[in-house]
Amino acid sequence: MLLATNRSPLFIESYVGTTVLSEALLGFFTINQPKDTITRIERIEADRLRMNEYWNNKKV
Repeated sequence: MLLATNRSPLFIESYVGTTVLSEALLGFFTINQPKDTITRIERIEADRLRMNEYWNNKKV
């Protein structure tokens, strides 16, 4: 079990700390993976970018 606090002095609680911790752990787990694993992750990322699945703050 992985526990991370989400307390904040703000009215709305933030999950940024939990997200960063999860992504860092996943990053460490992928460091020593075979090349096929990294290629697959890159392909998924490229598909998500192509399909505009990410929030874009840039003004058009």
